[in-house]
Amino acid sequence: MKRKIVNWLVLYVMILLVGCGDQLPGKEASVPDIQVKNKEVHLEGKTICWNRACPGDLTFLPPSDKSTIKVKPDEAITINFSKNPQPSSINLFQGSLGEVKKLDSESVINAPSQKGTYYYNVVSYWNRNKGQTWGIAQYSFRIIVE
Repeated sequence: MKRKIVNWLVLYVMILLVGCGDQLPGKEASVPDIQVKNKEVHLEGKTICWNRACPGDLTFLPPSDKSTIKVKPDEAITINFSKNPQPSSINLFQGSLGEVKKLDSESVINAPSQKGTYYYNVVSYWNRNKGQTWGIAQYSFRIIVE
């Protein structure tokens, strides 16, 4: 009898572990750290969807004045997703130049060499084991190249 109870408990725990394996922890996506010369860049952001099938189309967030930082031409900008879960893919949209770049969880980009104001959107995706998008977060910031 005792052996049957142990077997049922083991089976129950295995079902729980398998059933919860696809869930993303927490209620929202992790926020990247973006820095220029060890100075933190304030981000405007939102979790678009989390732990459910996600919509396909996005509307980009406009950055606020708080999320603006002044940089020098070609200065390094570090984008780092240090918290888990790590995104499956990260895209950087540079609005003023119309560029899209694929990023790693720790990437360094350079500011443009031309003076001006540039808008960036970081869009990160978390995928389930079959490739279905199960989490999307979007963050925006603006740089002024002086």
